[in-house]
Amino acid sequence: MPDIPVGGQIFDVVFHPNESVVYTATLTGHIKAFAYDQSSHKNTFSVRPSKRSCRALTINDDGTRLYAAGKAKAIYTVNSETGDIVETRVGAHDDPINRIKHVMPWLLATGDDNGVIKLWDPRQQEAIRTHKQHFDYITDFLWLPDKHHLLATSGDGTLSVMDVRSKKPTPFAQSEDQEDELLAATTIKAGAKVVVGTQLGILSIFNRSSGYADCVDRVPGHPSSIDALCSLPLDFIESAGSPGMENTVLTGSSDGLVRAVQVLPTRLVGVVADHGELPIERLAVGGGTGRLQLNEDEDEDDDDTGETGRSKAQSDDEEDEEEDADDDAGKRRWFVASAGHDEVLRLTDLEAFFRNPTTGEEGGEASSDASENEEAEAEDDEEEPDEKGEVEEGKEDKAGSDADTDDDDDSDAPTTKKRKRKPEKDPLVVRRKKGRNEVDLADGNFFDGLRVLRNTVLGSSRFLSSRAANVLSALDIPTSGDVLGVYDGEWKGSGDLVSSLCPTTGEVLAHVKTASPEELHEALSKSREAFTQFRNVPAPRRGEILRQIREALAAKRTELGALVSLEMGKIKTEGIGEVQEFVDICDYAVGLSRMMNGRVVASERPGHSILEVPNPLGVVGVLSAFNFPVAVYGWLVNLNLALSFAAGNATVWKPSPTTPLCSIAVTTIIARVLKQNGIPGAVAALVTGDKDVGAGIAESREVDLVSFTGSERVGRIVGRTVQSRFGKVILELGGNNAAIVMPDADLKMAIPSVFFGAIGTAGQRCTSTRRLYLHRGIADQFLDRLQKVYSTLKPGDPLDEATLLGPVHSATAVETYEKTVQHLQDTKAQILVGGARYAAADAPGGSRGNFVQPTIAVPKTTDPADSLWQTETFAPILNCAVFDELDEAIRWNNAVPQGLSSSLWTKDIRNVGTWIGPNGSDTGIVNVNVGTSGAEIGAAFGGNKSTGWLVWPSVARIVGADTLSLNLLGDASREA
Repeated sequence: MPDIPVGGQIFDVVFHPNESVVYTATLTGHIKAFAYDQSSHKNTFSVRPSKRSCRALTINDDGTRLYAAGKAKAIYTVNSETGDIVETRVGAHDDPINRIKHVMPWLLATGDDNGVIKLWDPRQQEAIRTHKQHFDYITDFLWLPDKHHLLATSGDGTLSVMDVRSKKPTPFAQSEDQEDELLAATTIKAGAKVVVGTQLGILSIFNRSSGYADCVDRVPGHPSSIDALCSLPLDFIESAGSPGMENTVLTGSSDGLVRAVQVLPTRLVGVVADHGELPIERLAVGGGTGRLQLNEDEDEDDDDTGETGRSKAQSDDEEDEEEDADDDAGKRRWFVASAGHDEVLRLTDLEAFFRNPTTGEEGGEASSDASENEEAEAEDDEEEPDEKGEVEEGKEDKAGSDADTDDDDDSDAPTTKKRKRKPEKDPLVVRRKKGRNEVDLADGNFFDGLRVLRNTVLGSSRFLSSRAANVLSALDIPTSGDVLGVYDGEWKGSGDLVSSLCPTTGEVLAHVKTASPEELHEALSKSREAFTQFRNVPAPRRGEILRQIREALAAKRTELGALVSLEMGKIKTEGIGEVQEFVDICDYAVGLSRMMNGRVVASERPGHSILEVPNPLGVVGVLSAFNFPVAVYGWLVNLNLALSFAAGNATVWKPSPTTPLCSIAVTTIIARVLKQNGIPGAVAALVTGDKDVGAGIAESREVDLVSFTGSERVGRIVGRTVQSRFGKVILELGGNNAAIVMPDADLKMAIPSVFFGAIGTAGQRCTSTRRLYLHRGIADQFLDRLQKVYSTLKPGDPLDEATLLGPVHSATAVETYEKTVQHLQDTKAQILVGGARYAAADAPGGSRGNFVQPTIAVPKTTDPADSLWQTETFAPILNCAVFDELDEAIRWNNAVPQGLSSSLWTKDIRNVGTWIGPNGSDTGIVNVNVGTSGAEIGAAFGGNKSTGWLVWPSVARIVGADTLSLNLLGDASREA
């Protein structure tokens, strides 16, 4: 079955219940219908009811009506045959709708990004019931018809079950918090058990007869999140007659693979489809009866090609397939539709797959002999090429009623022409060994062999721009082939491939081979062994080696800074400045290496003395974030490499999976110095990878202390995990930082400081200014002048020294920004500046760059308990409010869960006394006439509340970690 190019990222897919037609919902807002048969397909209609993304799609039982929903917050009813929009419900939800489900002849269910579920009778305009038991986005619906129960899963970690016959707003049942995002749900054993897929790659099994309080079993093994689930149709199971099918589910994962997994007992049946490295968004199973005559109405002068551009010159094998399909006319053929981020809908024949899960061909075998593979490929190359021809694809989009006037998405794409090409052969079919996928579960990691295989099969050729190649070459990072991402004295890597993407251009900088579970275990063991040697090296000698590391880093300061700009996205001066922070803390730690002093304490026992002697701790695990991909590893803020090294510890570094190249470059430099001094390389080990690698470090008893920098949500998980084994943990989490400007403030200092605090690193510092409280007496003047400064800001290439604003780091960050702006607009906030992505013409990377406009907003509410004020958004968004008294502003400052940094702008010493006193700011860093952003290596850096707990730069134990930064005279400062 050929792939169906849809022309946009697919968010949802459904089959017609009777006909051979499949429907897709796309990022561009289009709903597209495709008729298909065994060998070809045809676009039957394309309609765009809204310019905003269409996220959800469902169809009624007789197949006459489609129901669609998405970012426009409306519900659209569409004629499934013609594509005509029959009805529009504007404002169906207050937040974007993420899922929609037709459950009964006159009942629909919708779920939005804020966890609200509504039940609808399509014949009525208003919802008949609203459920608010969830507080995060609804990820999936599952209809259980025997009990009239609707099951919903949510990103908040719970599932709920609603009896649609009940008029109560409370659910029939709700699970306990699974401490993991629940992303998809389906059933096995004819509906007796519910299977839920999670963010951590676990299949959670709920036994319906036992209730839904907690799952009865958990099946680990998926290397990535399980974003989509689907069970096999009962009709197909009965016709196939194979044992175990009633317990088999199809899983779509963020690693791009669609798998068939038998759950009880657990067995990997095979790989159904492979979307490369792009995540699977949705799965559906369906199919019509018979074979469609797709080409019967085509003109004879179409250069002998069909609607899909296929030539009439078919190979003998293709003709045989057509004859088989003719023989099957009137018989239902079941297909799996898988939609990934590759803008292609893939249809896989279920019957063909289950005849032979390894190859998808009856009786076929994939030879394990490499020479046979090469011969097969050579034969393919000798096949006669297809004739060339071009045809127009699809009908013109029908005009739909717009539920909004937003035009931030591209307009309808013009009709494109597709050039015929020979369908590509699946490399997995050619190269997999016989029986590779028929693996019984011996342990929780039953996909490991598949992950290694896939990396071998797919490879990772890349073509770098000279801009990127020059930066990588200067740091000895390979510019072709895969890059090894594990170091424990030698470079290796056989785990998943992760792609490093340039946030400015979208360019793939490298494919990095991450740590497999075995390599992670080996690196931890080697680090433990290296520690037993390194702890005996005298501290001053350790300091001398650290000085050499400092010199080696300083020699590559400009090159490393450029890599930070290339891979993370911060501007060049910030990238170089980040490397300088690492250099500076090495200076600090070199001095500390000669100050490892204990103390003598007078004993109450005669003739005794008490000696307090500091000794090395052991192995320190460093889990760092993307926003400071170099500095956090070395910086004192989390007792990381420099101080840990000086104290005689070994370090295992797990960087962010989106900035692996920075960690590889830094480790390469450090490894050379260690080798020159005869120190085991595992003293500064590196293990790249995703959350499974981080979880392995947090869980390992080989690691004495875990230092984590990242979100509050993950920080809670890390903290609980490490503390459950009585390990030590240091957390540097969220910072929802506020600046308060009094009427006597020096605005010439305050305005540029607030400006840099809000837009520096594109708003992605933990100390970025996110809240601005202005005294009523100067509010209008301050905002007018601040807007003028913002108006001068232009996005640019971070590698250009003149650039002041670079991109946000990832597409996920762009989505977070857009969701927050949308929420501001929905709650009637006043957007003074920004509020959208930069147009492609204004951004250096065009549409592929992650450039967003720095935004100033004045929310309608000043209630600090509102989510607008409570939530830290890692993007350049500054929310403003006006106050009358300092006490009121201090209350607002302290009312959020986070407590990292805060700033007061005033000349009145009485205000300063209040601000720094016990009734003042409750953050860890308290500034006066200094912005919230930034820190210095010689002073304490830490937060309170959900920001976590950090350390003073000495080895002594302390009561608190508050820092007061004063700038009363404009150029003098005092740290206390």
